[in-house]
Amino acid sequence: MLTFNDKLLGAAFMLGAAFLAVARRDLISPGLAGLIITHALQFSSTLTWLVKQISDLETSSVSLERLHEYSMVTILDSMSLVLLHKAFHLYLGFKCIRFSCSTALN
Repeated sequence: MLTFNDKLLGAAFMLGAAFLAVARRDLISPGLAGLIITHALQFSSTLTWLVKQISDLETSSVSLERLHEYSMVTILDSMSLVLLHKAFHLYLGFKCIRFSCSTALN
């Protein structure tokens, strides 16, 4: 969708440049009109490249932010892991579900 919008904007820019070259043909030389139209044709690809570069920069920035956050995480020592393990099992002890089996063969 973004590429379509870029191409649409480039086509509108090209159309405007072509109309400008035709409307001002008495003021603009044919060589300059050709140069304007040539650069207007390159506008769409340049715009697409610019959007791609900006999105790549944003992706790289997010990767750097994640790397920074991961580097700030402290490593748990073995005693903390033992306490965490005991607390987890204590929590599971309070949250157990009991099933009772009853038969309907009376």
